[in-house]
Amino acid sequence: MGRVSEKLVPAMAVLFLSTGMAVIWAHAESVLPALREIVTCALTPRAALGGASGYTVSAALRYGVARGVFTNEAGVGSSAMAHAAADADFPAQEGFWGIFEVFFATMVVCTVTALTILTSGVYDPAAALSALEQGTVTGEMTGAPLSAAAFSTVFGQAGGLIVAVCLLLFAFTSLLGWSYYGERGLAHLTGDNRLRRPFRLVFLLAVAAGSVGEVGAVWALSDLCDGLMALPNLLAVAILAPQARREMTPSGLKRRKAR
Repeated sequence: MGRVSEKLVPAMAVLFLSTGMAVIWAHAESVLPALREIVTCALTPRAALGGASGYTVSAALRYGVARGVFTNEAGVGSSAMAHAAADADFPAQEGFWGIFEVFFATMVVCTVTALTILTSGVYDPAAALSALEQGTVTGEMTGAPLSAAAFSTVFGQAGGLIVAVCLLLFAFTSLLGWSYYGERGLAHLTGDNRLRRPFRLVFLLAVAAGSVGEVGAVWALSDLCDGLMALPNLLAVAILAPQARREMTPSGLKRRKAR
């Protein structure tokens, strides 16, 4: 899994970020207005007042947090299993890579995605708010179709293909990662790997069911499972915080290096 992911993930990141930056560069004159719009809408009451009649602030916050957690897995505790299996000299070293993972996934990739959509002109805030209030939001107004439309403003029909390839790579590597997390969790609960094959069969069936199921229900189940994982993990993080601080002290780092 590691050998496959270490080749696919960088390729996916380079492809998406390079083409996304090309779209932003092509609409460079819209970057500052887009950033200004993001900041002003986030910090002024207009966002709350605009959503009061339909799409409430609480709903926006819930979806924002859910998608953020889905993007970087912060607080869920799943990526810690992958970091624990990595070859590191001491825990704090791998912890820094975990911090970088969250920063890169959210602050870099998601920011490029947002600016690509906002600068390309395919997103109309007034039309989006009207559709939300009237319940007429279509699939083309959200998610991958919206990103594909933004990329197509520069790359034409190839824009949709670029987004599709990036989604395919992201989905495939995510499936590899989550199957590993499930196997490790099951092995911990049962004490051995005797249920690995049945688990893989159930996992593949779940992948097939999720691929053809109703999108809203799939997202709701995913958000629920993420929340159920986050609760015990955040409690464990709070309990282990003193130990983590000790690992970050100069004496702790020297002790780990000596081992």
